[in-house]
Amino acid sequence: MKKLAVAIAYFLVLASVPLVAQSNKIAPLGVWRGTLDGLPGVTLTLANDTGEIGGTVVFYGINGEARQIVIIEPHTLLHPKLDGDTLSFQIKFGGDRTGLARVTVVFSADNKAQIHCLDCGPDSPTTELIRQTD
Repeated sequence: MKKLAVAIAYFLVLASVPLVAQSNKIAPLGVWRGTLDGLPGVTLTLANDTGEIGGTVVFYGINGEARQIVIIEPHTLLHPKLDGDTLSFQIKFGGDRTGLARVTVVFSADNKAQIHCLDCGPDSPTTELIRQTD
């Protein structure tokens, strides 16, 4: 009987290891910045103040030849979902565009990520983000 109890306890410990590993996975919280041709391109800020991941994203519009920021578009993350190393969310289009745009961010282990707007047109760049640590 004692051997059976030890075997059951051992099994329960082994079965709980994947659950502990999943719950200990660190969410990519903080400030992430990306540049386009040396100028600010996007800032993503992530927090879990409500117990769920959320935040804001700011896109910077750059004009062609003068290389200046001509527009700053802040957005609240709508319907954010973190699935493994991929964050997906929507943003509400502003200006003359209406509706929602889907955005994905794929995080890597070295404090870097790739952000891409799936509904922002065929020339929408995939931009590298770097987590700000200072």
